Amino acid sequence: MVLGKFPSHVTVYKVINFHLDPVNTRVRHPGSPAEREIIQTTEEILAITHSNQIWQADHTKLDILLIDDQDGEVIGRPYITLVMDSYSGCVTGLYLGYESAGSHEVALALRHAMLPKHYSSEYKLQKEWDIFGVPEYLVTDRAKEFKSEHLKQISLQLDFKRRLRAFPSAGGLIETIFDKINKEVLSLFGGYTGSSVEERPKNAEKTAYLTLDQLEKILVRYFVDHYNQHYYPKVKQLKRIERWKSMLLVEPEVFDERELDICLMKATYRNVEKYGSINFKGLVYQGDCLVKYQGQKISLRYDQRNIVILLAYTRPSNGQPGEFIGFARARELEKERLSFGELNYIKKKLREEAKEVDNSSILNERLNIVEDVEEGRKSRRKRQRKAQEKHARKSNKSKVVEMFPENVTPDEAAITQENFTSAPTTSQKVVNSINKQDKPEANRTVKARRPRVEVQNWNQFVKDNW
Repeated sequence: MVLGKFPSHVTVYKVINFHLDPVNTRVRHPGSPAEREIIQTTEEILAITHSNQIWQADHTKLDILLIDDQDGEVIGRPYITLVMDSYSGCVTGLYLGYESAGSHEVALALRHAMLPKHYSSEYKLQKEWDIFGVPEYLVTDRAKEFKSEHLKQISLQLDFKRRLRAFPSAGGLIETIFDKINKEVLSLFGGYTGSSVEERPKNAEKTAYLTLDQLEKILVRYFVDHYNQHYYPKVKQLKRIERWKSMLLVEPEVFDERELDICLMKATYRNVEKYGSINFKGLVYQGDCLVKYQGQKISLRYDQRNIVILLAYTRPSNGQPGEFIGFARARELEKERLSFGELNYIKKKLREEAKEVDNSSILNERLNIVEDVEEGRKSRRKRQRKAQEKHARKSNKSKVVEMFPENVTPDEAAITQENFTSAPTTSQKVVNSINKQDKPEANRTVKARRPRVEVQNWNQFVKDNW
């Protein structure tokens, strides 16, 4: 090169690119072999090696409008929560409802996935939904319901580990089936809305005709007879359900449904005050079993459908669940049935009227609540709740009695009378004196590992406490 003469910028770029091109060249990854798939979580990298090892859970709002089976009015789009097995790709359980998915809905989907599933002839199933058991890991995204204390307690009780995905792409398995449901199933029915408001068909509301019960039957058939029967994408010679069965390291354990119901109740913590009393949601609870725990913090579990009775446990420690202590009953409400939703409604109304919120005022307020509820049922929200409750009663997922006898409907009482002959009926008498003193199915072999709950005989349990 002659002194004072430099190469042009084009020449310089050619030399530089000659060295940079091999470094910047992108080569398409062929994908991981089926037997060496992994899931990256925030704590570790999990290698997927067998069935019931890693389950994934997620939820979405479905692209279809449903109607009320009473008046035919459109009442909105449902949410679905799915649980899937990572090794086989099978759908293991679901929960369908109008409520936006929270920790309670996730718990109900897990319960459905863990129990053996039996459906009546109304579902017109060609195959059996044979998948059940308990996973070693549950992998989810980082939504607050998956990081909740409720799900933490469930994992401790059932002895599985919770993990959060490190990257959104790790949830591709379950996100894909959401897309399939909308495009392969729901798009064939009236009321389909599409994936965006801009693309929604103009006649979506006029053509809607499915109810929540009908949609559940359609989706169950799709999962059992269609999706789980397809070949696993990377192993063509095995169907998804066959792959699940072929790599079970141990026979799935059959849970006692009563024990599983306790595990899936809501959990919270409270300090025990004098005389074994506890304040929870503006109500005062008391139990003789709590007297010796005065000044200590304990764990409470409750059924949102009836919060008159709470189950008390010691606090979890060293990764171990708490031990069952006993019952705490709401003062002056011990023979009343009060749901969590009703309590919130009453408290709101009392605040608007500037009244003091305590047990007696709540009890008296219940005398007039029927008229308010009847007016509220005209709204879409009330119709959704009514449809959800009706669907839950008609669902054939499980034939077990409710946790509390107060929740058993007349139809369910006839089914369960043989097994729970000693359970007393619910009294709806109102307690007028605020100074009243408080009163204290599966054929498979059950495995050794059980949910760690301190109640062994549920027939005796119900007989002694109700």
